[in-house]
Amino acid sequence: MDDIWQLTRQLEGSSVSLQWKDLLDLYIDIDQKESVFTSALSISCPPSCGTCCEHFIPDITSSEASLIAAYLLFIKKSEDLISRVDPSYEGESCPLYTKDEAYHCQIYPVRSMVCRLFGASPSKTKYNTPIFRKCKYNSDESQPKIINSEQIIEKVKDIQTMQEASSSFSSIVLDTSTYPLPVAVRNEMDKLSFIASYLATLAEEDPLDRPDPSSPVAV
Repeated sequence: MDDIWQLTRQLEGSSVSLQWKDLLDLYIDIDQKESVFTSALSISCPPSCGTCCEHFIPDITSSEASLIAAYLLFIKKSEDLISRVDPSYEGESCPLYTKDEAYHCQIYPVRSMVCRLFGASPSKTKYNTPIFRKCKYNSDESQPKIINSEQIIEKVKDIQTMQEASSSFSSIVLDTSTYPLPVAVRNEMDKLSFIASYLATLAEEDPLDRPDPSSPVAV
């Protein structure tokens, strides 16, 4: 995560940097609240599981896509990953998910909102109370399928539902229109090409393509 923050500082003052910063600030807040929630209620994915990524291609906004595009172009700099972002992609799994590598999600620090919330956040009932339903791909039988409002309220003080996180997201994103990830990210890659030459001049002084320790290793 440090590398993407460094990138925003290098472009400080630009509209794209401000957009990334707002999104990163929100992501940090969401991740912190999710960590408290999942820890308090002993919620976790099975080891090495990435089944949701194997059956889902997220629809994302241009803001999310811009951050992902920047991460791929200026930090990862992997021709293989960049080539996977193909608008004509017709696979069933996310093109930026790699099953056979220790780091399954290749963009984990900048993954989209839906990827952050899925399987780790409660939703609201029609009575405006929180409820959690275990991911349908979670095979851990020791975890309950449903955690009701009373259990959640008893153990978690600052409850962030998916609806509340989405509302916070909408407040900082001007255009909430969504497109399939390969389409959205490729479009933003084209837009970011104008800053590539500027960043290239800084690369020798302070390279950004170091391994990112914030991505979880699948065990």
